[in-house]
Amino acid sequence: MKVFNEFHDGFVEGVLLDGTSALLFLSTWKEDRVVMKLDDVRSLKMNDLRHGNILFEVIVREGSEITHDDIEQLFGFSDDSKAAKKLTEAREEQLVVVELNPSYGASSLAIAKSFRTMPRRTWLNEIVTIEKSPGS
Repeated sequence: MKVFNEFHDGFVEGVLLDGTSALLFLSTWKEDRVVMKLDDVRSLKMNDLRHGNILFEVIVREGSEITHDDIEQLFGFSDDSKAAKKLTEAREEQLVVVELNPSYGASSLAIAKSFRTMPRRTWLNEIVTIEKSPGS
């Protein structure tokens, strides 16, 4: 399990869903703006998104760290055998769970094939490059 301590008392500034990708716009308490990009998202839940969302913690669990509770919350299974099967699949595929826990406002839980974080400026430069490329 990886805990991103730099986001404690930081902010959830927004979310963008784009096909099977999700972009979480976060900032640290030092106001460093970051994009967390999740690819091949299998499920994502976000609750209580408000103006001024304050983060308590950002946690990432991979493979065998993914829990039965994660699967139940993400997929809404009431049948333990279905949840157990989905948990086994998630671990075999080496999926990642990204969890945003709030001090105030937005909470989120997502499961995806991969994630990466990047400075917001890097993400913006990638978008501008894509927009300027021929044939797009």
